[in-house]
This record gives sequence, C-alpha cells and structure tokens, in this order.
Amino acid sequence: MDERLDFERELHAAPEDVLRAWTEPDSLRSWFQPIGAEARRVELDARPGGGFELEFPGTDGEGLVVAGRYRELGARRLVIDFQPRWRGALSGRASLVTVELVPRAGETTLVLRHEGLDPADRDTLQLGWQQCFSRLAVSFHEALDTFYGRLERYPRFRSRFGGLWPDLSDARERLAGKRALGQLSDEDARLFEHWIEHGFVVLEGAVPGELVDRYQAELAEAWRTSDPAVEIEVYEHGVRRFVPMEARFRDQPHKVLDHHVRSRLAREIQFAPRTQRFLAQLFERPPLAFQSLGFRFGTEQPMHQDTAYVVLRSPMEMVGSWVALEDVRPGTGELQYYVGSHRIPEYVWFGRSRAKPYELEDDREFLRWVREESERLGCPLVRFQPKKGDVLLWHADLVHGGALREHPDRTRQSLVTHYCPVNVDPEFLERAPDRAKHEHAPGSFYCAQRG
Repeated sequence: MDERLDFERELHAAPEDVLRAWTEPDSLRSWFQPIGAEARRVELDARPGGGFELEFPGTDGEGLVVAGRYRELGARRLVIDFQPRWRGALSGRASLVTVELVPRAGETTLVLRHEGLDPADRDTLQLGWQQCFSRLAVSFHEALDTFYGRLERYPRFRSRFGGLWPDLSDARERLAGKRALGQLSDEDARLFEHWIEHGFVVLEGAVPGELVDRYQAELAEAWRTSDPAVEIEVYEHGVRRFVPMEARFRDQPHKVLDHHVRSRLAREIQFAPRTQRFLAQLFERPPLAFQSLGFRFGTEQPMHQDTAYVVLRSPMEMVGSWVALEDVRPGTGELQYYVGSHRIPEYVWFGRSRAKPYELEDDREFLRWVREESERLGCPLVRFQPKKGDVLLWHADLVHGGALREHPDRTRQSLVTHYCPVNVDPEFLERAPDRAKHEHAPGSFYCAQRG
C-alpha cells in the first residue's frame, strides 16, 4: 500500500516570495538540501510542463539526483511529479508532490502533501523534507531580520568604544530601576535625566565660597613666591612651553597644570560632596581625578571633544568638570558648549581610536567635524556664566570650547578636572611609571608621583 506524508509550515514571507523559492535556481539551491548539503548542479525550467533537476554530492561518488516536472504552476499551487534517485537509499519510484500556499496576514502557510510513496522510502523522505523546511524558513531575509531584531534589543552603547550606564540604549530604564531601589534620590534622578538628554549637569553652589577663597589665597601665594614645584603652560612668541610658575606669567593666558597633586584644597574642590556623589553614581565606582588645569583667563579654545586629546584606555569613561573660582562675567572668554552634542556621530581617528595621536598636529578636520555635526543636529550653543562655586560636569563627548575674549583685561578664573573610574587607567600611566593612584579620602582618588 502506498504511503503519504503531510506537512504544514508557517513562513514569515508573502506567497509570491515563497513561490520564488520554489521556482528560481539560486533560491531553490539555498534551501532544498534534503541531505544537508547544497546541490552542486541545478537545472530549472519554471513553467507548466517544465521541470527541474538537482544533483547532490554523495559520499561514495554516487550522488543523489532529485528530478521533478511541473504539472501545475500557479501563484498559490504547485503540483510536481517527483522522483529522487540514489542507489541503495531510495527506490527511485515516482511520486506526487502538491504544494498549497495560503496567505495569512502578510505571512504564508505552506501545506505540502507527498503521496504515492514506497513504504521503504517514507522515513528517509520525511527526514529530508524536514531538513528542507528548516532551511526554507530561514531563507527569507525579512524573517531573519524580524527574528534577530527581537534578539538584538539588548542594551547597547552609543559608541563602539563603550561608555557609562547613561550611554546605554536602556539608560532611562536603568535610571528608573536605580530610583526604585533607592540608589538615587529625586534630585539625583533629575540630574541624570538632564545628563542623558543634554550631556552635562550644573551643580549650583556645590563648592562653598569660603573653600574657593582659601584656595585662591593659596594659589596667589604660589604666584607671589614663583613656586618652582608648580608647572604651567604658556605661549611665548607663538610657541607652547611648559615652565615652572613665575610671577611674570600671572597676568597673561596660561594653564596651571595638575595643581591638585600638591594642593589638598584643590582636591577638596574637585571632590566637593555633591560632585563626589554624582561621579560615584555615574561611574558606579570611586572616581579618580587624573588631570587638572587652572585658568585665570579665557582660552578661546576651538570647539572640541575631550576624547581626542585626553587619552584613556577606555575613552568614553571620562568626565570633565569646570569649577568657577569667581563670578564669570560676559565677554571674558566664557566656556561654551553645544547642548546635546554628546550624541553626534563619533569621529574615529584613522578608523581605530577616539584619541588623536600625539605626533599629529593637524586636527582641523576633526574640529570642523564636531562643529558642523553639532550644528547639523540643531544643538544650541550656550555660554556658561556661573557664580563662584558653581560646578559644570560634562560628558566625554560634549563639544565645548572657549568664547572670544571681548574684554582681555577681565579674568575668568576656574579649575578644570578630568575624572575617570579608579580602575580605568589614563594612558600616561604607562609612559610615566613614577606616577600612581593615591587615595584623597574614602571613595576618591587622584594621580600623583609615587612615594
């Protein structure tokens, strides 16, 4: 008595796409693999009365040949005289395959009946069809996109180089979770909402005025005595120089470098309680102050991202801070930034890194990129005019710089710090093995000479 096989499969494809899978040579080759291998030869004439022949490799040199002739070939129905031939495995007996394609809401139900089978061939053919249907189901790109699209909704960083938890695609869900667990207060949550959306936060009055005054007095004394242990960066005749602090440089643009290493007052400003709290919540680890810059005047520095110049082994795990050491007045070369510019497409140097090689002097393309992309995305340009003791904290990719100094005689005194998590090394630690991480206070660290 003849045997029969019945199959029904739901396919995530339109009927016309499924029909093409049966009637186009490359498509048929991609899924019709009853022995788990592609046909080495496919001949196909897709018309009523036409036919197909697929030849598969065999282990003994005698391959499997599957031939068929289309009795019917319509948009929703195929009827095929079917005959596989493989010595010792199948009888080679002719049989009949009927395929119905039933549309269902953009998908297709494939109903296949294979009848007129030799009972000895039934199990082999059943396994062969099951292997074919498995390949057919994943041969439609849209179906794969839908399936893997569901799986690829795991949290992702905006940058290929990673980042911190607010940079993840599910940052707001994480924020809500931290709030529900009591890890963030309402005020904390408000700050992180602002950080996620705009790329910075302002902590008004985070540094007490009397602490700022004490630090200013300490700094003034260092200038008065021309403290040789304090290094500054100045430009003389257009050439950048790194020299010991000398009183003659005080009233011209300069940077006081890493004064926090020598000054506990500077570190108390860097790790003021509200700043410390935000950084610890952001990093989920103790913060490390690894670099500081002291300014008396505005720099007029071009708009840039710190990731190009401040080099870390994990470039996106960095935060900058700007502490006002006096009330900042208009026209003094204020710090300025593009709101939300931490979301512009990232600039990758030589396709490899966020960091500009130290030896490369020409950064004009990069500077043009960050400015133009910020403007293309409609990021507002804001000048920061804080009161003494206010703190601005910004994302590693926030585009910022210095406004033009309209009043060159006016000061704009500030302390800038770059932070990272304590387990993320600045690149200079590899080049300067005499430097190490030191604890300023429980939960806060800074880089300084060993010993």
